[in-house]
Amino acid sequence: MIEFKGEYSEKNKLLLIKQSVIVGAITSLIMFVIFGSIVVGASVYTKNWYLLFLLIVLVLIGVTFTCSPFLEKGSSMKNGTPECIALDTERGVLYIEMPKINRIISHEMCNIGRVVETEDSYYIYIGSKKLFACICQKDLLVNGTLDDFEEAFKGLIVRK
Repeated sequence: MIEFKGEYSEKNKLLLIKQSVIVGAITSLIMFVIFGSIVVGASVYTKNWYLLFLLIVLVLIGVTFTCSPFLEKGSSMKNGTPECIALDTERGVLYIEMPKINRIISHEMCNIGRVVETEDSYYIYIGSKKLFACICQKDLLVNGTLDDFEEAFKGLIVRK
């Protein structure tokens, strides 16, 4: 068992917030397109052009959701970072313990697309090439070794 536990550096906290903003922006955009289409369709069908003012409300809600990680920066940094990241090499499962949603997220190692190594961290990408699933900060390793970690992801590690 390889385990990372502790307080993230400011750089990694900001990366997690940036990723949260990207996910929020994409979600807001999708919701705006869906509800915006319904509002525009309803206003054209009923010829009630005042319904288009509802689009302004939708835009404001979307901007609020997108910027919400920055509104409560301290809380978002604390709640948006995993408490513990564990890699069970025998079972081939990665566990991410998230305090904000009070649950443990698990991913099978066969679903991991790549692992990007920087000088102080490993970024584990699952499926998507743009958004990482978790950050394993090297100085937070409490169980196992970095050699064991690299052996578990042999062939998937990209060094930057």
